[in-house]
Amino acid sequence: MILSLRDIRNSTIDELLEWSPTVVLPDILINDVLNRGFRFDIILCEEAKENLLRKSLRAYFPLRFLSASPDLWLDRTIDCLVESGHNALSIITDQFDDRFMTKKHLPNIDLVIYDTNFKWHRVQTHFKKWFPKGQEIRMVGSNFEITGYITSNRDLGDSYITEYNGMIVVSCSEPIWFGERII
Repeated sequence: MILSLRDIRNSTIDELLEWSPTVVLPDILINDVLNRGFRFDIILCEEAKENLLRKSLRAYFPLRFLSASPDLWLDRTIDCLVESGHNALSIITDQFDDRFMTKKHLPNIDLVIYDTNFKWHRVQTHFKKWFPKGQEIRMVGSNFEITGYITSNRDLGDSYITEYNGMIVVSCSEPIWFGERII
């Protein structure tokens, strides 16, 4: 799902698109995506725009349209993907914010969010990954325990720097977000 392309590294987009995923995007990004040469599968739009978009995008069919107000696009996308048998969703956006924190469907789908600087993983109970020395990681949420060779970066709140190459393990009693700086 592409929500914004502003300040997003091409390498981030290329990495995701090389797997030929189902690409979902709002109608306002159609020209940006076409100019970059990406294909797309599902268009998010308000109901009043759907017929016009169907006509103007005939050359790009087969396309699917999800009509809803912009505040429901994330929910509609998750519903559509879960119903279609998808078990994961990657979102490209310029800003990680509260709209991703409270979604009711999150236990039904693995969610990773790429913003301009971080790759955010939704952690339900446990997360484990190897990181190189000097990697910045961030946590959003409460009731978590993080182990590994890390130093807290108190100037940035719940931000940490890995002291050595090695595994970082996160355990939590309620879902949290784990962010790793995109290098």
